[in-house]
Amino acid sequence: MVARMFIILFTPVFLFATNENTDIIPRTVNFILFFSILAYFVFGHIKNFYNNRIQSIADRLEKTQEKVLEAKAKKEKAEQKLLDAKQQAKDMVVNARKQADIISKTMEEDLQKEILSLQKLYEERKELTEREVKKEVVEKVLDNMLESSDASLSQAMLVDIIGKKVAK
Repeated sequence: MVARMFIILFTPVFLFATNENTDIIPRTVNFILFFSILAYFVFGHIKNFYNNRIQSIADRLEKTQEKVLEAKAKKEKAEQKLLDAKQQAKDMVVNARKQADIISKTMEEDLQKEILSLQKLYEERKELTEREVKKEVVEKVLDNMLESSDASLSQAMLVDIIGKKVAK
């Protein structure tokens, strides 16, 4: 690198060396001195400035990458929570259906029991009513028979008449 710089800086000196009235050599020496002094004082600061700038960009990039990683971690947690919530929802639906089936079966059994109970009660009332009606009919027939003294009937006929009335 230094050799290239030396060649680049001293090429004009060799090109203009034939002309004796030129002051190219002192100017070139002055330029080299000026460039060296300038490089000594300024290039260090410029180099530090660029290094600091590079470091600040690297720090910001690192912070951004950390934020991206945090965001990815949060996203994964949120996705996991979403999956858990979906699973819980499915479980809740399954449990609700099971409970609905159980409640439905229980209600159906209770209704069947209630229906049987009502049918039994109906049959009992029907029998009771039939007995009462038969009793009333028998009483009326007997009262009619007893009131009308002109008819004398045998016991077999009486049973036959009562049987016919009860059958109606």
